[in-house]
Amino acid sequence: GGLYPWLLEADDEYDTWRAELFALIDNGADIIAYPTLLYMLDGLKLVPAEGFNEWDHAHLETAYSTIEAMLVRGADPNLSIGSLDNRNKQTPLSVIIRDLHSQIDQVQTYPMWRRNPEEIESLFRMLMRIIDLLLRHGADDPRPDLYEFHDYRSQSNVDYGPWILQRADCTPLLRQDVLRRRSA
Repeated sequence: GGLYPWLLEADDEYDTWRAELFALIDNGADIIAYPTLLYMLDGLKLVPAEGFNEWDHAHLETAYSTIEAMLVRGADPNLSIGSLDNRNKQTPLSVIIRDLHSQIDQVQTYPMWRRNPEEIESLFRMLMRIIDLLLRHGADDPRPDLYEFHDYRSQSNVDYGPWILQRADCTPLLRQDVLRRRSA
């Protein structure tokens, strides 16, 4: 956990990072009772930020396969950190949905951050795949408004559920989760 995933992005040593992570797990690092998956997802910074490398397709696939391998090895997709009132609670699902929101917001709001449309779409597809992967492994989040984010510019909440539902890569499980929360 911790800052280690940022080294992955800053140093561009994806395969080494993955090998070291699984060596730690194989030597007894507890990924079942400790929220390692959550810390890793939060630290990955899948949405590019200033001073960090862009994620190319191979790096995104490495991130996906690492998340998948952690889930297969028993990482709990529901271990969370944060407050008991659920407002500031972070779950693996909320972290990835936050990244999806950030990417959508960057594309819509900050034209200077716009990159190659294929790269942007590749990241959208990967974030959708990760959300589906987490849901398939039983991830949940207690908030009914999980897909809503407060827009400080307009001082209103923006629901990203419709954006997700219109995508061709919205899986039946993800569709069900979005619709369940919208009817709650």
